[in-house]
Amino acid sequence: RVDSEPLVGTAIGDLMRPFSGEGKDRYLAALRAHESFAEIVLVHKLEDGKARHVSTSARARFDEDGTFIGYVGTARDVTDAVEAQRSLRDRSEELARVQRVQAVGELTSGVAHDFNNLLTAVSGNLELARLEAGDDEPDAEELDRLLCEAQEAARRGGALVGRLLDLVRRDVREPESIDVGALVEHLAPLLRSALGGRCTLELALDEDVVCQADAVQLENVLLNLVINARDAMDGAGRVRLTARQDDEAGCAEIEVRDTGPGVPAELRDRIFEPFFTTKGRESGTGLGLSTVRSFTAQYGGSVELDDAPGGGARFRLRLPMQPVLDPAEGSGGAETTARGEAGGAGSGRSVLLVEDQTPIRNLLSKQLERLGFAVAAFADPDDALSALADGVRADMLLTDVVLGARIDGIELAEAVGECRPSLPVVFMTGYTERRGEIGDARCLDKPFGYEELARAVDEVFVEAA
Repeated sequence: RVDSEPLVGTAIGDLMRPFSGEGKDRYLAALRAHESFAEIVLVHKLEDGKARHVSTSARARFDEDGTFIGYVGTARDVTDAVEAQRSLRDRSEELARVQRVQAVGELTSGVAHDFNNLLTAVSGNLELARLEAGDDEPDAEELDRLLCEAQEAARRGGALVGRLLDLVRRDVREPESIDVGALVEHLAPLLRSALGGRCTLELALDEDVVCQADAVQLENVLLNLVINARDAMDGAGRVRLTARQDDEAGCAEIEVRDTGPGVPAELRDRIFEPFFTTKGRESGTGLGLSTVRSFTAQYGGSVELDDAPGGGARFRLRLPMQPVLDPAEGSGGAETTARGEAGGAGSGRSVLLVEDQTPIRNLLSKQLERLGFAVAAFADPDDALSALADGVRADMLLTDVVLGARIDGIELAEAVGECRPSLPVVFMTGYTERRGEIGDARCLDKPFGYEELARAVDEVFVEAA
């Protein structure tokens, strides 16, 4: 109970000083305009430092002449409800992460198989290339083909790692316009790995199917539905994934159907419940389908289950549409191409290179020299700083983020910026979780190729010009 007498005559601004929160401005604006309001939540900081959440509603009162005479309203302490909602949100995010990790666990054997195949392609082609180069009259065309095959296998391995990292990362981004066909095509290798050798994956994807959601979560949802289909078929059968645009309903429709026995009628009302599973404790957490329903609801969509024609189960996702931007817009013009000869972007310029892994440092040095740069390469960032202080020439800093030294690449860039504030910096990293620390700075994600390196350094000097 509050004694109102000391409050009489107090300015609204002074009265509201202990309050904060997103609703404060709206609350004050309503008071000043003599408008009614409902369920505005304010945060009241008590003398002991603790905060309470207060939901306030009031109806403006006017006399017969329309003159404002005051408010009649209520204020409720909703702290427990707000904290419970926050706890539920945190738990939901953690459950979703656990489910994503479980999905990656399901992929382990398939991914190991794919990686072994890729490593066999890399090492086998490189071995043949070495033998070909040692012949008295090496076939240049065959040598180039072998090297290209090895390079393509390495690229596919890097893409596979990227997909796995996307699936288990914790952050949830804002909704974006997604080209469903492109996303599914990109995800297909992981889906086939999850299905194994006795299941086939069929794709029927209409063009220009677009939805509004988070791409990483959508990939995770599709992976879970495919894994569920595989388990329902005991590891042998056919999964068909289709995508179409329903312009009349204003949504994208994605279906995953299998050739298994289907879902018994008595279980259909429960399969989307959290922790409900028919796989047994050691085989499933019961989070997969509840995550699917949570995901579709989060973005204003829905998920349905019915019988597929000819038997099996069919899950149908509906997600709202969002126009896709023209890929040409915002691209900044035509891409630059790799410069294969000295005298290009690097002509007369020098790069300060910091990379603690010797094979990568040697490779980057050779690539930069081929681009026409002089290279000062260091394994230790402190040695690079000392060289810079001694007057070594540098027109650009190229550094790995994780260096295994006293300081990392980000701290190195900050130290270099103190003495050379205008020196351009390009980062490199194989740790996607550290991208957020780099901000808007240019960064090359490992593995990257010669052409990507050439474009990055070219763009740096174009911007600096």
